[in-house]
Amino acid sequence: MRMLCDNIRYMKNVSVNSCGVIEVIRQLESKNNLSSASFEETIHGAHPYLKMLQEEYGAVLETAAGWQLTYAPEWLTPVSCALPVEILDETSSTQQYIRQQRAPCAIFAEYQSGGMGRRGNPWLALPADAILLSVRLPRPPAIAGVSVALGVCLCMALSPQLRFKWPNDIVNLQGHKIAGILTEAVGDDLLVGVGVNWRMTATLAQRIAAGGRPAAALHREQTTVASRNQCAQLVLQTIINTVAAYRDGFAPFRQAAIACHSIAVGEIVQFSSNREEVFCGFDDDGALLTNQQTITMNPTDAGGEHVVGG
Repeated sequence: MRMLCDNIRYMKNVSVNSCGVIEVIRQLESKNNLSSASFEETIHGAHPYLKMLQEEYGAVLETAAGWQLTYAPEWLTPVSCALPVEILDETSSTQQYIRQQRAPCAIFAEYQSGGMGRRGNPWLALPADAILLSVRLPRPPAIAGVSVALGVCLCMALSPQLRFKWPNDIVNLQGHKIAGILTEAVGDDLLVGVGVNWRMTATLAQRIAAGGRPAAALHREQTTVASRNQCAQLVLQTIINTVAAYRDGFAPFRQAAIACHSIAVGEIVQFSSNREEVFCGFDDDGALLTNQQTITMNPTDAGGEHVVGG
């Protein structure tokens, strides 16, 4: 049975005691050039959010006329798929939120305040302009290498200019990160978290690059999607299809993973532990093969060795 999600993102009338990042952005979009005083009349306590959006994201700008948005948000709209879908304005983390659910579903968010990537790294994304998604699905019989298969399938679906970087990153041809994937086994279910940079301000790009891992925006690549909403639909459907096709484990995805990897067979791989080895491919469980060893990963992608370059 196919379902059309209930879109709960639309903000109700904001009281003077209500405040949040998305509420602030909505107010600016509907009434541009609001002064700080006008904000306080509409949304009590808005100023810290305005400063954060300015300094950390470059999303707003204070001018003599008042506060202005530096970009035009593309709000998420209902998504058609085989799962119940919920669109949140704000949450600490879509992955944390979906852990509280008990049935298969998909959760999008316009903004998350505590998004985390692999190894506990913060996931930073432009509010109302990224794909922040977690999906809960029945767990396949084998899950070793599932994040690799998901990354490869997302690369192929989204752009010929994207590459998969083991174990869970999607990068452009310059090696800048476009997306990240987390998988987590919970009982009989598999939780899949995906973050995609659809657009990005210069301020946010500089902030991420300062952490040592440059990022880029998908909309600047040669991509198969023309909008954030198209991207959201395609990412969700690709996750559902890939997990459904994972009945036989990673082996059917192995050759595609080798062809799509950011480092070609025979090239040097640089690891997070500062070692350099020769990339030789993947085994049938999604482990990375080098000329010296087989590097496995935790099926939940919680930590361990990872590729940093080549």
